[in-house]
Amino acid sequence: MKEEKRPVIDDTRSNDDPAIGPPIMFTNPHIRKMFNFVNASNDDVFYDLGSGWAQNIIIGITEFNLKKCIGIESDEDRYQNSIRRLKKYKIPKNRAKIIHGKFEDLFENKIKGVNLKEATIIFYGLETTGIFTKLKKNIRDGCKLVYYNKCLFPEIKANDSDYPFYVSISPFDKPLSAYDWLSSIIKKEKSSINKNKKPAMSELWNEFFHDFDVEDDRDLAEDYRDRLKKIFSNKS
Repeated sequence: MKEEKRPVIDDTRSNDDPAIGPPIMFTNPHIRKMFNFVNASNDDVFYDLGSGWAQNIIIGITEFNLKKCIGIESDEDRYQNSIRRLKKYKIPKNRAKIIHGKFEDLFENKIKGVNLKEATIIFYGLETTGIFTKLKKNIRDGCKLVYYNKCLFPEIKANDSDYPFYVSISPFDKPLSAYDWLSSIIKKEKSSINKNKKPAMSELWNEFFHDFDVEDDRDLAEDYRDRLKKIFSNKS
């Protein structure tokens, strides 16, 4: 009798340490949205930097037939749980691999058997302060860097967005101004205040902070604004 295919919905609760962030960052519909957004296919090699319980990888293999998926996870418990979950869903070892270690080691070629430059899609959903320079040096041209609204990079413009997800394609486009960056994030072409005009900088900032206020994360929005100011003050 043919074994029934197991649905990709299961053990999303455990004694996992919430202090280091959720082991599964997004719902399955959001993960599907992310992969559809970047047109993921069987030609893609996907790297998840901070892969948690490997839910992105499981969806990527079972539903989008990605060519290969690599997850990097520093937490021992999460690493072990992700290995168990890949076995549970019968993910072939030649299609998916979880590495126990720090993703920063990829930048120094300290992880054997994997190379970030093979990735065609990278998901990064962690702290972005101080990481961009090393990250961009290790990404091949054409690679899609996917991130979300709480993991923005003021150093580069978003090429496209499908909220909460953004994508920047290497080689990355640097913003010409704070307004240029903010416009790539907010994607608001017409002002709500002045008809038939583009939104002013103040209107974009108001919307930016509004969205973070809704999610009770204003400090993060202020951090992005401060980083953006620093980038352009250094250019003057």
